[in-house]
Amino acid sequence: MRIFRLFAALLAWYSLGCSSAPPVCSGGTGGSVGGTSFFDSGEVQDDAFVAGRPRTFWVTMPEQCTDAIPEATSVSVTDGNLQAVAASAVLEKFNFSYRANITFTPPREGAYHLAVSFEPNFGLVQRDLLAGAPRDDVQTQSASLTRGGCVGFAVTQLGSMVCRRELGAASTVVRPGRPEETLDAHTLSVAGNTVWVDYQGKVTRYVDDGTQLVKTDGPYSLPKGTESLLAADDAFVWFADRAQPSSVTQLDRSGQGTPHSLPAIFSDAGNGEIHYALTSEGALLLGIFPNDDERPNLCRIEPKAGTAPRCVRASNELIGADSKGFWLIDLPAALGSMRTLEHVTIDAEGPLLPRVTRTLLPPNFPIVSEGVQSLQSAFVGAKVPVFGIGTVPAQQGANIVFEVWPAPAGADLTLAYEDAVFSFGTQTPFPLHVRKRQQ
Repeated sequence: MRIFRLFAALLAWYSLGCSSAPPVCSGGTGGSVGGTSFFDSGEVQDDAFVAGRPRTFWVTMPEQCTDAIPEATSVSVTDGNLQAVAASAVLEKFNFSYRANITFTPPREGAYHLAVSFEPNFGLVQRDLLAGAPRDDVQTQSASLTRGGCVGFAVTQLGSMVCRRELGAASTVVRPGRPEETLDAHTLSVAGNTVWVDYQGKVTRYVDDGTQLVKTDGPYSLPKGTESLLAADDAFVWFADRAQPSSVTQLDRSGQGTPHSLPAIFSDAGNGEIHYALTSEGALLLGIFPNDDERPNLCRIEPKAGTAPRCVRASNELIGADSKGFWLIDLPAALGSMRTLEHVTIDAEGPLLPRVTRTLLPPNFPIVSEGVQSLQSAFVGAKVPVFGIGTVPAQQGANIVFEVWPAPAGADLTLAYEDAVFSFGTQTPFPLHVRKRQQ
């Protein structure tokens, strides 16, 4: 993949570059990078750039050159095909040193390499940047909650937003211009306009008519120890025995279940995270990331009875799942080093060799979804990772692409799912915004 080859080529000359002659002030690291932009402020690495939109930021001189007085500055930018991209640099005095003000408009999504020089021969600062597709023009649906504490979200096709709270607390359904609807739920799951709810060991199916949830089926009794639901329109999946998940059961609307035994590796789940999703064919994707083991277990479980789960052991950290597969990221080799983002797919048949799509992330590109893990229950469901302020990956064919979802006013956290992005505020009046992703 071109973006992967570009980053691999750049690894050898990432931090501080040198011109043909030794720099007058040598022996240090690259200068700092920051400034204001579409996102208001922050480090350049705080989020992806937005394709087609200018961004202005600053680059300071290399730290070992702060006493030097440069005469000029210049900038060069190359894209994922190693083609030059237009950018401008203006030298200005900054505190007791100098910096370059850079203006750069990425023409399209993808990877870019930035190199800023200070003359005469005062060092070269280099950074790898990422540009994502803008999504701020997607229609936003907003409402306010009477209280916070949401640990997960869902939205029906008709636009009813569901705030899932911690186990034992009532969930909330909100619709613009209408009163909140309280939903007693131990766990719940949404598919289309169908909402499956587990409460006090019984599961009930509701359908959203745009004004309220209408009960259609159930309640069906579930065995003691049920921990989570995953819904399709006419069926659901429940997980039993949280500490040692030895099986999952798929049930239809009549309450008839098909149990599937899990490999012994899942008995070591402990208090680790469990990510799960349903494929378009109805297969269950189940990944467990034990706290005491950095190698998650990934399985594909077919709905047909008697079919053995197809499982693999992954090498990297499990951070999400969608209907196509699992999201993983490697641990950084060193401070400031690049990280590899992977999307892993397990096929229904054939050799048990997962298909992996990879891309490299710029250094210091934060996974903010890791910062809100305390808001999530152990069963985090089909959650897609969020990077920076609101950059969300998507797997498309043989590539991983990125979408940039700027947070609306009043929202300070963002969670992403395959079908929608939710931005919400943790202070009164607890605003909640949902934008549906293009599928």
